[in-house]
This record gives sequence, C-alpha cells and structure tokens, in this order.
Amino acid sequence: MNRVLVIGASGHAKVIIDIIKKQAEYEILGLIDSYKKKGTIIGGHKVLGTENDLSKIIEANNIYGGIIAIGDNWTRKKLYKEIAFTLTNFKFITVIHPDAIIGENVTLGEGTAVMAGVVINSDATIGKQCIINTKSSIGHDVTLKDFCSIAPGVTIGGEVVIGKCSAISLGANIIECVKVGKHSVIGAGALVNTNISNCKTAFGVPAKEIKDRKKDDKYLGMLNTVKTSTYKIELHTISKEADVNKYNAILRGFKSFSSFYSLQYCNYKDNSKLSYFILRRNDEVKILMPIYLNNLKINELEDIQFYDVTSPYGYSGPLYNNASDEDIKAFWKKVDKWYKKNNVVTEFMRFSLNGNHKHYSGHLIPSLNNVKGKIHSFETIWNNLKQKVRNNYRKAEKNDLKANIYSGTIPAKIISSFYLIYIKTMQRNAAAKNYFYPLDYFKNLIENNQDKVLIAIINKNDIPVSAELIIIDGDTLYSYLGGTHAEYFDSRPNDFLKIEVMKWAVEHEKKYYVLGGGRKDFDGLYQYKKSFFPKDDDVVFYTGRKVINKKIYSNLLKEIKVSYTDVNSLVSNSNAYFPIYKQVSNNSRLNIITSKDEWQSVLKLVKNYDFYHTFDYHDLSKEKDEKAILIKYTEGDILIGLPLIVRKIDNSDYYDATSVYGYSGPLQKNVTASFNNSNFIKELNQYFKGENIISVFSRLNPFIENQSEILQNLGETAKLGNIVNIDLTLPLDEQRTIFSKTTKRYLNKGRKSLKVVCSQEEKDIKEFIKLYYENMDRVKAKRNYYFPEGYFNKFINSKDFNTDVLFAVEIETNKIISAAMMVKTNNIIQYHISGTKNEFLAISPIRLLIDEMRIRSTEEKYTFFNLGGGLGNEEDELFRFKSSFSKDFKSFKVWKYISNHDVYNELSSNNKELGEVDFFPLYRYQE
Repeated sequence: MNRVLVIGASGHAKVIIDIIKKQAEYEILGLIDSYKKKGTIIGGHKVLGTENDLSKIIEANNIYGGIIAIGDNWTRKKLYKEIAFTLTNFKFITVIHPDAIIGENVTLGEGTAVMAGVVINSDATIGKQCIINTKSSIGHDVTLKDFCSIAPGVTIGGEVVIGKCSAISLGANIIECVKVGKHSVIGAGALVNTNISNCKTAFGVPAKEIKDRKKDDKYLGMLNTVKTSTYKIELHTISKEADVNKYNAILRGFKSFSSFYSLQYCNYKDNSKLSYFILRRNDEVKILMPIYLNNLKINELEDIQFYDVTSPYGYSGPLYNNASDEDIKAFWKKVDKWYKKNNVVTEFMRFSLNGNHKHYSGHLIPSLNNVKGKIHSFETIWNNLKQKVRNNYRKAEKNDLKANIYSGTIPAKIISSFYLIYIKTMQRNAAAKNYFYPLDYFKNLIENNQDKVLIAIINKNDIPVSAELIIIDGDTLYSYLGGTHAEYFDSRPNDFLKIEVMKWAVEHEKKYYVLGGGRKDFDGLYQYKKSFFPKDDDVVFYTGRKVINKKIYSNLLKEIKVSYTDVNSLVSNSNAYFPIYKQVSNNSRLNIITSKDEWQSVLKLVKNYDFYHTFDYHDLSKEKDEKAILIKYTEGDILIGLPLIVRKIDNSDYYDATSVYGYSGPLQKNVTASFNNSNFIKELNQYFKGENIISVFSRLNPFIENQSEILQNLGETAKLGNIVNIDLTLPLDEQRTIFSKTTKRYLNKGRKSLKVVCSQEEKDIKEFIKLYYENMDRVKAKRNYYFPEGYFNKFINSKDFNTDVLFAVEIETNKIISAAMMVKTNNIIQYHISGTKNEFLAISPIRLLIDEMRIRSTEEKYTFFNLGGGLGNEEDELFRFKSSFSKDFKSFKVWKYISNHDVYNELSSNNKELGEVDFFPLYRYQE
C-alpha cells in the first residue's frame, strides 16, 4: 500500500486516521503538526514533525501523499496552497468511511473527507478539501465549493449551492435550491430557507444574517453567544367555535400540514373532545400535538380525576414548525411534566411516517411495516408490479371497468357513492364500531380540506363498485378508507383502482403512494399491498407508550385481575396490547349458534374457512343424539368461531364436545400474534360450566391462520403427524418436478389407457358409492366409515361447499375403475374419500385423479391441495404414496382441553390403569 501522511493532530485527525484504516487502501506513516511535540502518539501514530519538515520526510520515506486533517476551512485552504505550490508531486487523497452512502454520478474533489453515516445523493458535486461530517445528508445536485465543511447531523436539500470556505454547523438544515455565499457560517440548529450572502454569520429558525465576518475569522464554538431559548407548554381543549378558530389559526401558521391534523379528521366524535399541546419558543409556536384526554375511573380514588392520553387514529403525533432537536427534546420533557402534574396515567401515541417519533421520551414500538411506493414514470411502475397485479388489471379492463378520480370540490353524489360502498364493506367485515363514521364526517373532511383529499370511484356499467378516499400530504398520497362490493370481486376493481390512482399521481407530479400495512407484519393484507410496490423499501409505522403513574397503573391491572410480573414488560412488549386495561374492558360476547343462516353468516365474516367448518358438514356428521354448535365470540373487532359436536356422556349428567372428522378447529377475524385470549378463556369456561361440558377435543386445520394464538393457555395442542400438501401457487411444471419417478411412470401409463371425467349424475354417484364400499371392505374399515347412500347425495348437493367427483374411466371399455371426491372451499382443495376396483389397483388410477385435480385447481387459482396423512397419522405406506406427489408437509395438530378436572378424573377412574394409552378423552377409551 502507498504510504501517506496525516497533516494535523487534533481530534479531527483521529477521525481521519480511523477512516484510512477502515478503507485499507493506504499505510499511515505518521502525522505532521506544528503544535504537538515530535514523538507524540495520536490515534496510534507518531507526530513526525512540522510542516517545515514535510519535504525531508517525504523524500526519506517514499511518501505517496496525504490529507490535511484540520477543521478550520481558512487554515486548511492556506496550508493546501502552500503544500501544492512547494510539493508538486504530493497527492491529496480523498477518504470515505465504509459506512457512508455515495449516490450515482457524485464528484468528490481531492483531499475531501467523508465521515461515517454520511449520505450524498446523486449528481452532487463536492469540491476539493471539503469535510462532510458524521451523519450529514447532502441532497441531489448539491454543489459544495472548495474548502467547505459540513458539521455532524446537517441536512442539505436538493440543488443547494454552498460557496467556498463556508461552514454549516451542527444540526443545521438547508432547504432545497438555497444558495449560501462564500466564507459564510450557518449556526448550529439553524433552518436556512432563503439565500445567505458572502461573508455572513447566520443562525436561527428561520436563519437570519446576524453579522458580517472576515475570511479568516474563527467560527468553531460560535454558538456560545446565541441567546438561550425560553420554552412554554400549553394544553387547549376544543369545545366551542372560538376554540376551533384558534386551532385553525395556529395550524395555518405552520409551513405545511396534512389533513391528518385537521379538526375534521381528528374530532369527528361529539362525545370525545379533542385537546392539543403547543410548545412556544420565545413566544413562537414550534410544535402542535392533538390528543384525546380520556377520563379514567379508579374505584379506590373516586374523589381524584385520572386520565389517559391517546393520539387520534391514523398518522399523528407532534407536528413541527421548523422545530430543532433542542425544541423537540424540550417539548417531550415539558409534556411529561404536565402529565405528572395533571394525573395522567398512560400515554399511547401513533406517529406519522415522517420521522416525528424522533426524541420520543417514552418507549417506541416499531408496530407495522407500511408499504410506501415511489411514483416513477408509469412504465416503470407497471414493470415493477407483481405479475398477478398486472393480470388483475388486464382482467379489470376486459370487464370494462372505468375509473373516475375526484379532487377539489367533490360533488355530494360522489361522496355518497363512496360512503355506501365503504359502509357495506365495514358491515361485511364486521368492523369495530369506531370504523362506522357518519356521512357528515366525510363531507366535512372533504369540504374543509379541498385539494388535500381525493376520491377514486371504479364503475362497471355506470354502477360504482369500488371506492377509496385518499389523503394528500404534499407530494405523498395516503390510502385512507374504502371498500368494494363483494359481488364484483372477480372483476378485480381494487387492483384497477390502485393503478389508476398511480396514473393520477404521475400526471400530478406526486412522488409517493402510501398503502399502509397489514393487521400484522407480512400477513395476507400486507402481501397484497406489497404486490403493488415489491421493489420499494417499506417505512416503519411507530407507536409510543408511556406509563407515567406506575402505582395507579398497577392498581388498574389489579382491579381487572390481569396477571403480570412487571409493569415495564407490558410497555416494552410489542405483542402486548397497551394499555392492557382498555383491551380487557372492551365489551366481549359469546353466543351459541345452531341455525344454518347464522352459522353461514359467521363463516362469511371470517372468510378463510374449510368445508369441515360448514353447517352442512356438521349436520351430516352428527349422530342422532348429538348437537352441532358454533361458538361465536366477539371482542372489539375480533371475531372467533369454534364449531363443535356436543355429545352426552353415557351413564352421567355430563357432556363433552368434539370436532367433526377431518380438519376443523377455531376460525378468526383480526386475531394477531398479540391477541390476549384471557377474556375468551373466561367466557368459554363459563359456557362449558353452565352446559356441564367436561372436556373438548378438536382436530385442527393446517391451512387456517392463528389457531394456536386462539388456543394458547387453553389445554394442550399436540402434533400428531404430518399431512401432504401440494402447493398450487407453484407453476404446474414445477409442481410435477417434485413427483417421484414411480408416480410419473404411473401417470404416463395411465394417461394412455384412462380418461378422467367429472360427474354428479345419479348413476355415476351410485358407482362411486360401490367403489367406496369396496375400498372400505378391502382395508377392513370400522362400521362408522360406511356412510349411508343419503350421506353422499346430501354431501355432493350441499351449497356450503363445492364437490368435484372425478372418475377414472378405462378408454377401451368405457368402464369406471376408480373415483374420488375432492372438496373445494375458498382457497383449499381437500382430497376427501375415494375407491378403486380391486382388479385395477396395480395400475394405481387414483394417481391420475389426484394429478387431474391438481392441474384443474392450479388453473382455477386455488392455493392448497391437501392429500392428508397416513393411517393413524403414521408415516406409513399410505403417507409415502401421498408424499410421492409433494414434499410440502404441514403439521397436523389436535387440541385437548379439560374444563372440569374433578369430573374428568372421576369419569376416567375405571381406565386409570390405561395411563400409557394416548387417548382423549380417556373415559371414552374402549379396547
């Protein structure tokens, strides 16, 4: 490596030494400094002499070049000119910390130093002998003339020009297109929004030229003379017209703000008055933050009023008016002091996506990844979309969907059309009550925020079928609320709407489109939104939590009998609801459903269910003296459905419950990993106790989300084995590559001599039943597997699910030799039951039926094809046969729960000697 010298031996030199070592491109011979004694060790290297010794040191040690490590711009310039004039072969090296980010087409002059965490965006031009200090940000097309210095934490917008020898001090911000003259100094924390002349000192927010300066004036430490700021916090509550006018006047004083801070957005509830903090610095409003100050009832302290604080729904938190870091820290300090003085127990804060969580004094939770897409040319957007989205858009076009996007003064008719679609969507999804905004809310929001709100409507044959309300914040669109009529899902209007909004954004020179996140990170809703911007980075949505009064918070938890070990753990655990006393106090309700209409209504709400969960299948499965029930549990916007068969326990006054045969278990809507099921357990146990239900057994479904979250701390969930699934989202040829050689050989032979027919004709169904019985005879099945003929007819004719009966027919004789029932529900295919004539078992025709179903289901866009597992959940010959189609194994689990241990043990007393028998419930075990 070439040898270099570091000229200067101050703290700045230590940073330069560190960068050179990390670059590993040069060997540092030593340092040159006029003020340090020769031999002094700095950063692990010796001072070799002064500037007067340079030529001797270079000649004696074969020096390639070096860098001037002096922070003062004028001094650095003088020394550079002296060295460049006297040592013409000396190379001034440029050093860049490995953690710096340098954009495309960036020019860096000789002798420039770029520190850790620096971001220099594309097409910026940095002159020679500049210093770009730690975590500063240089915008696109910025020009820094020679000998400039940028201090740590500085942010410079695009197309800014900084003149020669100028210095930008700690944490200053310069907005786009501003020019700063040469030999000027911008003070720490300043906001520069107008041009600054040559040889000026400027500071403040906004920055003002305070005094003239000479080229060689020292500037480091200049802020010691800045006037100390005076801060004042105020809380106001909006209750009358004068309060409204005051809030709006303060808001208009901010340079920019989105509709998220408008009263029409925040204050739609008549019974929930909005309050807001403002922070004044020297009488200038720097920060505004809307909040709800909610009353809390503490039983032991009824004479003292306590509160908790929440931010408005959506993207909220503090709004800044050119606020500095110092202002923000002062704001949170004074807010917390106000909370303590005014009996606030907890604070829950939702922040915007613009970084206003910075310096938050509570516990920050990175709650959700939000999809934020960059608006390029439409061609680029189109090419970046997932293929599925492009296909859906083309399908929408073929269905003659038309888009209309309204802004400014939006007609009342359009608002009403949006509202009708929105409300029907909320009803269909069983949304929480707080989502049912009145029509006037939307009218007021739009009327008072013209040019900051869009409504997109998708029409089919002049009928509005999908709609979305979008909030505009400067160059960014935020998807807010909307919906689609369910009967038009197949036309893909929602995909069509999103892309048409992107076209509008391109035409109106918007830069970003925020679609939000899922109910939890990486769930189906998130994946759907991500498909529109798969190549763009997400932005994190932060929430904040504080417990201001731990003693009162603990008392609240004791009142609701929540078990916990530490208040702090409840705050920092991102999976725990906060504040937990609000979740537990939510109204919850458990209903028992036995009618088909109500049962199917619940299934429509949860959306993802299998045929094993339907009313018809339960009605077919229950015995004469048994009862099919669906336990419906609601808590806020959470819905749980648990289908069971309730049975009398012989020779007792007790009952137990079991699932139908197959893959059942609980269903859910809006249950996430953070779901606290304590209320669900409590109400479930009350029901079991009231009905004398002693135990519950349920087989679970590998394709239904969050069953384990619902059943946690509720008995035992045990894995019995694996089932074989064919992943129908893979291309057909990719699916087939996984097949075993044996299966491929049987399929190749089978397709030559057999054909596959799908039929529900009576004569064919009778033939299927005969084949099925023959199959049961061959495997010596138990009597309960010999379903009566009426069972098959009711099953196939059910409207609750779709059943395909596939027949393998010998081409030569036109004779049916094998058949299988495949059941299709939502995105799941279940290989249910089948049969093959004994004389044709050798050619394995069932493989052809499975393969044919696989092909058809893939083309019909199903996701899962469950072939099931082995006999007794063992990986036996049957399992190996099924696994010859796929190696996508899913866990098959069962749930066992004893709701009354005393009675369970008493009923099982006769079978105590069977302790090694893994059978549940034990009292039903028979040899």
